[in-house]
Amino acid sequence: MSWDRFFINYKLVKTFTFLCWPKFIIILIIIFCTSLPIANSFAKQKSGNKIPYIAITSIDKSTPIDSIFRGMVDYMSEHGYVEGKSIRYNFEEAKNDQDKAAQLINKFKNDNASIIVALTYPSALIALKKNLSIPIVFAGVDLDNMVKLLRHNNAKSVYGVTKTEDYSSLLELILEITPEIKTILLPYKPNNDEKIREAISRLKIITSRKNLDLEKFTVKSNYVIGTKNKITSPTKNSVFLIDKKLYPEVSIEQIINIAKKNKTLVFASDEQTVLYGALATIIIDPYAIGLEIGHIIKRVLENPSSLNKRIYSAKRNFIVINNETALQTGIDIPETILNKRVRVVEWANKKSGVPKEKPIAPHETTSR
Repeated sequence: MSWDRFFINYKLVKTFTFLCWPKFIIILIIIFCTSLPIANSFAKQKSGNKIPYIAITSIDKSTPIDSIFRGMVDYMSEHGYVEGKSIRYNFEEAKNDQDKAAQLINKFKNDNASIIVALTYPSALIALKKNLSIPIVFAGVDLDNMVKLLRHNNAKSVYGVTKTEDYSSLLELILEITPEIKTILLPYKPNNDEKIREAISRLKIITSRKNLDLEKFTVKSNYVIGTKNKITSPTKNSVFLIDKKLYPEVSIEQIINIAKKNKTLVFASDEQTVLYGALATIIIDPYAIGLEIGHIIKRVLENPSSLNKRIYSAKRNFIVINNETALQTGIDIPETILNKRVRVVEWANKKSGVPKEKPIAPHETTSR
C-alpha cells in the first residue's frame, strides 16, 4: 500500500507541474509526509538489531556467581539498560567442561556479542587465548591469576574486577556508628611479611585522612601492650579493629573479653569475627562485584576511552551487625545504616556473646 501511495503522489506531481511553484512545493511536502511511515519502520527495524548483546559465561554456576550476575543486571537496569528492551543477556555455563567453555566463547563470537563477561579463571583464560577483538570483562579471579591474564597479547580491551582492601568504607561505618571516637586500636604481631607491613601503612594513611589515630598493640595476659611495651588502656574514644588478614593468629575471644572489660567496642574486617561477637563489619559480597562489572560494561558501551585502567576494585557495600552485641553494649544502630544493604545476625549467646553455632575455622575439621 505504501508504494501505491508513492506512485499516486508521483502522478500528482507530473499532472500538476504546470501549476505555480507554491502549489508544487505543497505537493512535495505531502509526498514527504506520506513517505515518513516507511522510513520510520525501516529505522525501527534497524535499531532493534543494534541493542547491546552481553554474553556471560563461567566454568560452573554457584550462588556467588548468580549474585554477581544479579548485581551486574541491576546496575545496568538502574542506568537505563532494561533487559529485553535496550540490552540483551545470555548466560551459559560450561559445566566444568573445558571444551564446552571454548565452544561457548566461539559461539559468542559468531553471535557478534558486544562484550564477553567471564566469571571464573578458566573461562577468562580461554576467552583471552582466542585473541578476540570483543572486549572481555572477567571476575571471580584472585589477584595473582588476574595479573597472569592481563599479560596476554590481547589485553588491551580486557578488564578485571577484584577484591581489594577497602579500609575507607570500613572506617566510615565505624564513624557512623561511633562518631565520637578518635583512635583505632589494631591487634598486631611484628613480622617480616612485606605485604602486611604495606597494608598497615595504607591503613595508617587512611585513618589519618579520617582524622583518626592508629595504635598497634599486642596482647599479653589480657592486657593491651602498645608498641613501646606499655600497657594501653582503651577509652570511650577508641575502638578495636580486628583484621585477620593482618594478624591471622589473633585471638578474637581474647580481644572481645578485653573490650568488654574496658567497655570498648570491637569492629572487624570480616564477617566471621562479627559472628564471634564483634559489633559490625562491612564486606565485599558477590553482588558488589556484579555492580562493578555493570559499571565497566556501561562505560565500554558508551565511552571506552574513559576506562583508564584495567583492574577495578569492588567496594565494600554489605553490612553485617551482631544484634546481641549491640544490645549488650547499649549501641543504637542508626537508621541510615539499617536502611542500607545489611544483615543483622541473632546468633550470639546472650551470656557468652559466642554464636550458638560456632563457625568452623579454616584449620578445624568436623566429624559430622
